[in-house]
Amino acid sequence: MTPGGPLPEMPDYGAAELAVFVAVVAWVAVSAVVGVARAAPEQERPEQTRRWVVGTALGAGAWLAFWSGLAAAGVWRGGDPWAFPPRLLGYFSGSILGAVGLALSPVGARLARGLSWTALAGFQVFRLPLE
Repeated sequence: MTPGGPLPEMPDYGAAELAVFVAVVAWVAVSAVVGVARAAPEQERPEQTRRWVVGTALGAGAWLAFWSGLAAAGVWRGGDPWAFPPRLLGYFSGSILGAVGLALSPVGARLARGLSWTALAGFQVFRLPLE
């Protein structure tokens, strides 16, 4: 494929593929919230743990709503596919910055301190269906 040439058509994914994608995204979001709950220090009061869980759930929901809204609005569709910077660069840059921001945030510190290495590595199993 050469710059300026046509791009291949995007496949038309069916209901089953969409359901699997949504299930994986939901599993990742729920796993993050459960991880925050399980990472609670032993001396933490239940109402403090509840605040962490609710805050994480609201944050995950806002994050998903933001990116879903951009996709639904067609931000990533159309335009010249060979233009620089490509439209999807915004998505990938935002995703990476969001992941780094989460890792460096109090939520990331809580997960790193409160969960085992096995749990943190095991969480990455969500990647298997995507591959």
